Amino acid sequence: MKRFLIFIFIVCVALCSWSQEGFLFTTHQNKIVIPFQLMNNLIILPIEVNGIALNFILDTGSAETVLFSLEEKDSISFNHVEKIKLKGFGSATYVDGLKSKNNQLICKGYRDNTHELYIVLDGNFTFSAQIGIPINGIIGYSFFKNNLIEIDYVAKKIKIYQNVKRIQKQIAKRFTTVPIEMEDDKPYFSTICKFENSTLKTKMLLDTGSSDGIWLFQKNIALNKLPNPNIQDCLGNGFSGPINGKRARIDALQLSKFMFTKPIVAFPDSISIANSIRVNNRHGSIGGELLKRFRLFLDYPNGLLHIKQNSNFDLPFEYNMSGLTIQNDGYKLVRDSVDVNVSKMGRVAFDINKEKTILFSYQLVVKPSFIISSIRENSPAAVCGLKTSDIIVSINNNQLYNETLDSISNLLKSEEGKTITIVVMRESKKLTFQFQLKKEL
Repeated sequence: MKRFLIFIFIVCVALCSWSQEGFLFTTHQNKIVIPFQLMNNLIILPIEVNGIALNFILDTGSAETVLFSLEEKDSISFNHVEKIKLKGFGSATYVDGLKSKNNQLICKGYRDNTHELYIVLDGNFTFSAQIGIPINGIIGYSFFKNNLIEIDYVAKKIKIYQNVKRIQKQIAKRFTTVPIEMEDDKPYFSTICKFENSTLKTKMLLDTGSSDGIWLFQKNIALNKLPNPNIQDCLGNGFSGPINGKRARIDALQLSKFMFTKPIVAFPDSISIANSIRVNNRHGSIGGELLKRFRLFLDYPNGLLHIKQNSNFDLPFEYNMSGLTIQNDGYKLVRDSVDVNVSKMGRVAFDINKEKTILFSYQLVVKPSFIISSIRENSPAAVCGLKTSDIIVSINNNQLYNETLDSISNLLKSEEGKTITIVVMRESKKLTFQFQLKKEL
């Protein structure tokens, strides 16, 4: 299963940046509706940058717009460029980058003509393999700053409103309102975390760029020891590589009137988060695994969050019980059988029986390939003998060519005791392994 991802960036530059104009309507309509892809609890939006279509993660945890993985987008031109140094979550060092002003970003009828971008020049910095589709950047504050934004996780649609008065009564009647506090162009709100022997009011970052449900910073909440049981795990990726930490269940988390019992919480290592805690008294983050249980309205101009539970609300908090981290390993040509009627479209037809009519034709199609990128220590996958860099051929007799990382993830956290049979290629040898999913939390 692909690891949980966290996309929180702190952009450090030699010169201080100043406020941008942000996105504005280019239509007289009151509402813009933008469909999005939901991958591992992350919102993926199509946005044009200077006329070139790119995929962005919509990230309330980022004050800036950051671009990366642009090697295949050489035709993009950037305006007013200067060299800078960037430092991000999970990194104690700087990387080379660019700062570019006055760029045009368009998302349907929503446009910013003076957008400021930060561009990571390190070609190795990418999240595409972990998510399974090309990801070119993250976008945060500027997308939200001027308008009321609705996020519907069930319908997978973003709605942007120009005239808030038209829906104020609906929101007031049907939604619960939570005050948010903007600091460093990021939204924070209060929750209550309940542990075995204590209850703590927590200041949390509202972070759509995190696929986890809850992060807590152990040092900031003065927790002497983590709840038992707990497991060591890779929590995500930063500029410098994996962000490590532990996972455990706490007794409960309360957000306004909504209560979540025994949610899974990630506790990142203090080294990984040393550069991220720039807000006083911040205790952690609330991410996509929890946020997807609500339909929500984000109102940055008025400092408000409106939430209403949706059909995801009662989903259990589960995690990858296999211990595998699987990622996309590029693409390969695969021979697919198709109905012979389509052979007229230029595909080669093969006679499977020379004395009979051709029944099938074949086409070569590009399909994703998957590889094991890491294995949690002492997990069922580790115990059975699977290794990092094994290339996965099939899981439970199903070829993975038509699967996504999301579907594989759902399988590996589906049911304790479920038998998983994995066929892999290792040094040109096909090997079969079997284990059962086991709950450690």
